[in-house]
This record gives sequence, C-alpha cells and structure tokens, in this order.
Amino acid sequence: IITHGYHRVWLADLLLYLSNIMQIESISRRRLFDAYPLVRAEIQYFQQQEASYLRESDPAYWKRIRRWYDLYTDGENHSILSERAFAVLAYPAITRLDYTRHFVPTLIRCFQRMGISQWIVAQPLALPWTEYGFANERKRRYFNRITNYPQTAVGFAMDASGLQHVLQACLFAHPDGPTFLFFAKDHPAEISASICKDGNVHLNLAHNAILLLKSTMDQRGILVGDLPLCSIHYRARLR
Repeated sequence: IITHGYHRVWLADLLLYLSNIMQIESISRRRLFDAYPLVRAEIQYFQQQEASYLRESDPAYWKRIRRWYDLYTDGENHSILSERAFAVLAYPAITRLDYTRHFVPTLIRCFQRMGISQWIVAQPLALPWTEYGFANERKRRYFNRITNYPQTAVGFAMDASGLQHVLQACLFAHPDGPTFLFFAKDHPAEISASICKDGNVHLNLAHNAILLLKSTMDQRGILVGDLPLCSIHYRARLR
C-alpha cells in the first residue's frame, strides 16, 4: 500500500487509477501489419533471421513456422529497412535499484523531448503474452492488469505513460525468453527498439534522427554507442 497522510491507496485502486491515465489499446497482429509497414518489415526480417537457425530436418520445423512465424512465408518487404542507423542506449547505473528507478523514466522523457508520444508494442514471434518470461509473478500480474489480460499475441498502441509502465513491468525478464519490440508511431525518426538481455536498448532509426537522439540522450545521462556498450554496461554487474 501507499500511505499519504491518513489516506491509504491499495494496489488495486492504484492500478485502476493508472489505467484511467494511460492509453493502451490492443491491436490484432494482422491489423498491425496492415496499418504499419515498418512494424511489418521489422518483424518479418526478425522472423526470417530467427528461422535460419532452425533445422528443416527437424520434424517440428514447419509446425513452429506455421504457429509462431506468421510473416515468414509472406513476400519480402525489407527495402524500407535499408537506410537506417543502429544505436545502443545504456544507462550507467551502479546498482540494480538505480537502474530500475531511473533508466526507463529517463528514456521516456528523452523520447518525449524528441517529439515521440505514441508507441506500438509487438512481439516479433506470434507467441501469446502468457509465455513471456517476466522476472516474477508480481510483474506478470501488473502487466496483465494494465494491458487487460492479453491471452494471445496481440500488439498494443499506447501513449508514453503506457510504454513506461510496460517497460517497467518487463525489466529483468528471462534473458533466454521471448522479446518484444516497441516502435515510435507515425514519427519521422522511425524508431524501432527492444531491450536486450543485458538490459540496454537496441534501436534502429532514420539516419537524419541520429544527431537528435544523441544530443537528447546526452543531456539526460544516457549513453549512446554501438554493441561494445553492452560489454561495459550490463545488468549482471549491477549490485
């Protein structure tokens, strides 16, 4: 519970309050792919890369393809991905508490300063959210409450507040479990991002947005670099 003076707000009431100020709408994967070509292209590319590690000789190969790789056999549409930059964002926290309290809120504020207020969240494979490897049951319950208990592989459209709470719920997820992607909705920066197993953000974006990204993140203490950042700042080293 949260205590303020003589008033006590139970977690259920808090979640109800948050649900009223956050905008989170579920979207079917088919509708998502039809409406957002960048989301479709990124997820299709991910699926085709992941499928390359599967063995066709495995009897379960085509079963997995049909069940989880819902864009694998569609026509390729990777041309819109060719002219994009890559970056890693890392928060130089020393402790797990510092990272948990400050990374995501700071990240969201930076994106807002870049003019990004609406987001799309989707899993790259058509896995139901019930299979996502949340760090603990408390985080799973919290995610379910704010997203209205998704049972399938739906995507979500949400505002910045919604993304902040979703990212917080998904921090410290199982490193070998499924991931998810978040996309800046209808914004020229064309950001698509994910949280890697080291706890950093990997993102692709339009080349003409990279300078704005760096200057905005630098002002708030978030490091911008390439993959070597993940060998310096990673969640296993947090105290």
